[in-house]
Formats: sequence, structure tokens, C-alpha cells
Amino acid sequence: TMGDVMIKPHPIFYAGGYGGYGTVSGGYKNDGNVAQGRFTLGVDAKEYRQWMLGGEVGIQSGNTMRLATSSSVLDPTTDLLPQAILKPLIDLLFTVKGQIQPDKPLYYILKGGIAYRQLQLEDRTSTYGDGLSKLAGEFQAGVGMNLTEHVQLNAFYQGIYSNNNA
Repeated sequence: TMGDVMIKPHPIFYAGGYGGYGTVSGGYKNDGNVAQGRFTLGVDAKEYRQWMLGGEVGIQSGNTMRLATSSSVLDPTTDLLPQAILKPLIDLLFTVKGQIQPDKPLYYILKGGIAYRQLQLEDRTSTYGDGLSKLAGEFQAGVGMNLTEHVQLNAFYQGIYSNNNA
């Protein structure tokens, strides 16, 4: 033989599809509760000690909802709550992945970064504009399991943090 062959790790690109259920703060009663979908493109770029470091960009579905508001904002002729669309959000995340036990297919994932969100009023106008665009901090944490060499199953908590609600 010619000796040990050194295989250099190379970036691993991936695509992910996620589904879940969440709550948007500021929605009227259950209007802020939403089933959501998320599509991501990512890369596991660098192995550092026992962690795999990488990045991810994603787009997540939005929601149409009535907003919880004070009576001073209601239309006095109809008493209708403002209707708004939370448009799909785009996020950019730094990822860290590590094995829970070296000989098991279980791992943990931590993601952090920023999310860009837009909220558009549907049925009325405002002196401050008819929509908002905001950057907010985002954090995701979860566990996963390798089902095959190319398929993984993950469960996550996702939080998008802002001083404002919808």
C-alpha cells in the first residue's frame, strides 16, 4: 500500500423542509395560531473539535390574521378589528451541530441569526404607513437523528424575538 489516505472534509450542502405550529404575538384570540412551513438551504462548512459549523438561509410561510388592539383603533361604524398579513419571512442563521453520544445517530442542533419580517395592513390605512418591515433576532434549538446517510429527522424550538408584537 502507499500508506494512509487523508480524506479532507468538504462542505456538505443540504436542503430542508420543515413544518410546525406556532403563535404570532398580537393576534386576536386564536388568529395568531398558525401552521407553518419552512424551506432551507444550508451548508455544513467546517468541523471544529466535536462540532460541525455552518450556515443556513430559509424562507418561512406567513399568516393572515386579525390584530388584537384597543377600542380606539377600531372603526366606530363596524367595530371590525384590523386585518393584517404577516408575509413570509426570510432568515439567515449560523448553525452548530454536535453528536449527543459518539456511537449513536442522535445529535443536537443550535441555530442563531436574524429574521426579516413584513406585516401589511389589509383593510385600512395608517398615518404611520400600511406596513412594517423589521429585522429581529432568531434562535432555534433541537435534536435530530440520522435515518439514513441522506435523510435526517429533526425536532426544533424556534423563537423570533422583538420588542414589538404583531
